[in-house]
Amino acid sequence: MISRYLTQKPRLNKNKKITSDPQRHLVYHMERHFMGTSAYAHVELKTLHEVTKFICKQWRVTPPVLEVYCNEREHIFGRSTYEVDTHTGMTSAEKIRLNRCFHGDNLPVLAHELAHHIHVRLGELTLEDHGPEFVGIYGWILDRLNILPLFAFEAMCDYYGVYVGNTQGPEGWW
Repeated sequence: MISRYLTQKPRLNKNKKITSDPQRHLVYHMERHFMGTSAYAHVELKTLHEVTKFICKQWRVTPPVLEVYCNEREHIFGRSTYEVDTHTGMTSAEKIRLNRCFHGDNLPVLAHELAHHIHVRLGELTLEDHGPEFVGIYGWILDRLNILPLFAFEAMCDYYGVYVGNTQGPEGWW
């Protein structure tokens, strides 16, 4: 099944450049091709909470609030939201919202949003939302949850031109 995608050249709209987050469109494109089948694997909220606590404990960060909701007009899988104090630069009120109506209540979407949460909690707020550091954390989470082995994730990123940062997990950050 994957080999079918490897023979096709990815179709991207190169006219859409996002200067503040240049890898965003590449990461989303990669996810749509390789992780689209997981969109129909709904996971119970209890399991999502357990996974969130497990991953956050590994990274030594506080877990975010999880919210699963249904909004058919909002065409997103999930979203990480947080508030930043402009004076101190500290973040607070982290929340991950997963849109069940748009098949967002599954482990790959949670992994993506958890990578954002950890990225922010590690103080990497000044970097790109989907930059190499985020992608490294994301790959580590996918590997740790047995969703996608790290070597396959790195090969996929290489194929789509996505730059990957440190994939050693928490051990590589301290």
